[in-house]
Order: sequence, then structure tokens, then C-alpha cells
Amino acid sequence: MKSMKFAAALTAILLGLASIPAYAANVLAIDEISYRGKGVISVELEDDVNWSKDAKATVKDSDGKSYPATLSRKDDDDCRLTVKGLKEDAEYHVTITGVRLRGSKKAFASVSGLFKTTVGLEAHQGKNGVHYRQDD
Repeated sequence: MKSMKFAAALTAILLGLASIPAYAANVLAIDEISYRGKGVISVELEDDVNWSKDAKATVKDSDGKSYPATLSRKDDDDCRLTVKGLKEDAEYHVTITGVRLRGSKKAFASVSGLFKTTVGLEAHQGKNGVHYRQDD
């Protein structure tokens, strides 16, 4: 009888672990995006990453128009983009390709997020969407 109770308890624990949401695992994601002005955008990733030699970024407005973007700096967990032609106080979508979690053997992938071209406004990317906060 004790072994049946133990097996039932173990099964319940294992089933509970199987229901942990995907966002709890290490996944490639953007933490925040900050517009610095004059076409300069800082992107902070949630974890340390490796960059492919072919990493690149694309920026699009809400109408789908693309703007030329240059990855001007890449670090362990962030990068800086330079983009020409952005309008002030508008919302844009950025996609960065050629990145993967540090230590991962998976193929290089992409991450994306939203930001506004308002200087000092941080776009925090979360599982419940984007939350904007003024940088102090």
C-alpha cells in the first residue's frame, strides 16, 4: 500500500513538472529595447548569447516598410543598432538574426521585439507583451 501511495505521489510530482510553462526555461529573448536618439537603438537580451558572423538586424514600421539597420556593436548580452530614416515617437518592430544562447548547440536563430522612437523610453519585452517605462 505504501508503494502505491509513493508511486501516486511521484506521478503527481512528475506531471506537475511537465506543466511548467515554456517561458520558465532558458529561451532566446529580448529583455528591453531603448531608443537613444539619432537612429541609435540598444537591445538588451535576457541571457548571454553567441553571435554568428552573419548576424543582422531588420527594422519595420507598422505599415511593413523596412529601414536599413546596422549592428554597430555586439556584446555578451546586448547589441547596438544604427538605423536611418526612423520617425520620432513612432513604434517599430526589430528582428535580429544570427544569435543563440551561449553554450547552445542549436542552430542560430532570431529574436524580435517592439520599441518606440521616444528618447529615454524603455520597451520591456515580457510574456504579457511590451511595457514602456521612462528611463530615469
